[in-house]
Amino acid sequence: MASWSDDVEPERIAQIQHYVRTGEHDSTHAAWPGGVIERSQTASNDLLGALVEETVRRCEGLPRPARLPRLNLTDYVLQKVKPMVRGLFPTHERELVQDLLATSVVIITADNVAVRVDRF
Repeated sequence: MASWSDDVEPERIAQIQHYVRTGEHDSTHAAWPGGVIERSQTASNDLLGALVEETVRRCEGLPRPARLPRLNLTDYVLQKVKPMVRGLFPTHERELVQDLLATSVVIITADNVAVRVDRF
C-alpha cells in the first residue's frame, strides 16, 4: 500500500484498496471526512493517487520502449475508429463522433502516468 497509508483511517484504506483492485468506489465517499464537496475532492485525489502509485509499482522492472513511435495520433485513431463509427452512428452524426474520438486518446506510459492523471 502507499506510503501515506500510516496516516489514513482503516476504512479509507479499505476503500482505496477496493478501488485499485476493482475500479469500483462508494459514490458518497462516506469513509472520508468533511462535507459532500470536500469528501468528493479528497476521495478523488486519494483514489487517483493510489491508482497512479499502483500503476508505477506494476511497471517497475518491466522493459520500456526507448521512445514512442512518431505518428500523428489523431490520424491514427481516426483510421481505427471510422469503421466502428460508420457501423454505429447515423450519417449526420458521424463527423462529430469521429472528431471527438480522434482527439480523445491519450497514451499513458509509466513515465507520464502521474502527469497525465493530474490533468483530470
